[in-house]
Amino acid sequence: MFKNYVIVAFRNLWKNKAYSFLNIAGLAVGMACSILILFWVEDERSYDTFHTEAADIYYIRENQTCEGGKIFTFGATPGPLAEGLKADFPEIIEAVRVNWNSNVLFAYGEKRFREEGKYADPGFFNLFSFPVLKGDPKTALNDIHSVVITRKMAEKYFGNQDPIGKVMRLNNKEDYKVTAVLEDIPPNSSISFDFLLPFGNFLRENEWLNHWGNNGLQTFIKLRPGASGEAVNRKIANYIKKNNNDSNAELVLQPLTDIRLYSEYKDGKNVGGRISYVRLFAVVALFILAIACINFMNLSTARSEKRSKEVGVRKVMGAVRGLLIRQFLGESLLMSVLALFLALVLVSVVMPFFNEIAGKKLVLNWLDGEHWLLFAAITVFTGVLAGSYPALFLSGFNPVQVLKGTVKTGKAAVRFRQVLVVGQFFFSILLIIATIIVFQQINYLRNRPLGYDKDNLMMVYIQGNMHDSYESIKRDLLQVGGVSSVTKSSQSVFEVGSNTGDVH
Repeated sequence: MFKNYVIVAFRNLWKNKAYSFLNIAGLAVGMACSILILFWVEDERSYDTFHTEAADIYYIRENQTCEGGKIFTFGATPGPLAEGLKADFPEIIEAVRVNWNSNVLFAYGEKRFREEGKYADPGFFNLFSFPVLKGDPKTALNDIHSVVITRKMAEKYFGNQDPIGKVMRLNNKEDYKVTAVLEDIPPNSSISFDFLLPFGNFLRENEWLNHWGNNGLQTFIKLRPGASGEAVNRKIANYIKKNNNDSNAELVLQPLTDIRLYSEYKDGKNVGGRISYVRLFAVVALFILAIACINFMNLSTARSEKRSKEVGVRKVMGAVRGLLIRQFLGESLLMSVLALFLALVLVSVVMPFFNEIAGKKLVLNWLDGEHWLLFAAITVFTGVLAGSYPALFLSGFNPVQVLKGTVKTGKAAVRFRQVLVVGQFFFSILLIIATIIVFQQINYLRNRPLGYDKDNLMMVYIQGNMHDSYESIKRDLLQVGGVSSVTKSSQSVFEVGSNTGDVH
C-alpha cells in the first residue's frame, strides 16, 4: 500500500510539472527564509554557551540610586571586589577581574602592530573554557611578564613557528613571554580579545583600583555546583556598602548566558533587551512559513476538480476517508522533502549575503545532527500544515456525485479558501510594510548627519612620548599637504560615558 502511494505521488508530480514546480518552489522559498532566520535566532541564543561550566558563571552588575530615586544599572565594579567575594563567601569558588579592552603596541622583530585585548586575573581560565591550542591555561597568567595570544596573533607575528616561549615587546617598554595560544575567540562570545595579560600589570599602573570607591572593572564569579544564584545574590547585595560607608551600590548577579540577550535594566530590574528582537524574528519565521503553506493550500484546492474522479474511483473501490487523508498528506510531505533540499541549496547560495547584512558568520554545516533535526521538524510541520486542508477537502468528496460529474464546492469550502487568500495577502503586506520600515530606519542610521566628515577624519592613539611632544607633532602634521587641522582628546570622541574615582 505504501509503495503504491509513493508511486502515485511521484506520478502526479511528474504529470503536473508546472503545478508541482510552483508548489515546491513556493514552499522552498518560504522554508529557506525561515531557516536563515532560525539560524540567526540560534546564533543569538548560543552566546557564551560553549563554556563547559557556563551555568555556574555569573557577571556582577551594580545598581546605584541617584538623586530623585532613579536607579542606574551597569557592569563596572570596584577593584577589591573579586578578592573580597572569594574570601568571604564559600559559595563563590572563583572570582576574576577583567578590564575593558586595552589597546597595546606589540613588537616582534620588524613587525609592530597595535592589538585589542584584556588584562585578567590568573584564575581567568578557571571560569572560561576558551579553546587552547598550546600551553597550560591554568598557569599561563601566573608570571607578570607572560602573555596569552590567539591563533590570529600567533600567525601574524610568528607564521609557522612555535610561539610558545617567544618574547614580544609591549609598548616599547617591557618584554613578555608567550605562555599559551588560544583558538580565535568564537564569534558568539560576549568576551572578545586578541590577547590576555596578567592583571598585576594593570594594577601597578592604576593604583586607584585598590580602593572601594572606584568602578572601573568587570567582575565574574563561579559558584559551587548546586549553589543558587538567587540565594548568593541576596547574601552579597550589600557587600560594597559594608566596605564603603559612602556607597549606596547594590550588587546584582546576572548569568553569563544572559549577558547578550538580557542587558536592559529599568529601576534596577531586568526588563529584557535583545531577546525581544529574537522572539520577534522567530515569529516572523513562522509567518513566512505559514504564508508558504497557505499558498500550497490554495493551489491544491484550486485544482480539486482534476483529482475528484480519482477520489471517487478510490472510494468505489473501497478506500475509506482515512486512507485518502493519509495519501494526500503523504504527497504533501513528499513535496515538503523536495522543497527542503531546494531550500537548502538556496540557503547555501544566499548565506554569504545574509551574513553580510546580519553581521554574522553563520555556516550551513551539512554534518550537524541538530540542524538536520531542525530541518526534519520544519519539513514535517510544513507538510502537515500545508497538506491538512487539501487532504480533508479532497477526501470528503461524495463518490456518486463525483462520478456523475455533479460535484459542487460548498459555500463553506469557498469561504475558507477566501479566508486563506485574504490571510495570505494580509501577512504578506504586513511583512512588506515591516521590511520597508526597517530598511528606512537602517538607511537613516547610515546616512544621518554625524557632525563630522567621517571619510576625512583619522584618529591615532597617543603612545610613547607623543603627549609631551604634541605641539611639535601638530606643527609637523599641519605642514603635510592635505591636513587641514589637528587636535587631541583624552578619549575617543565617538564614545559617550562618565566616570570618577574617590572624591574627597
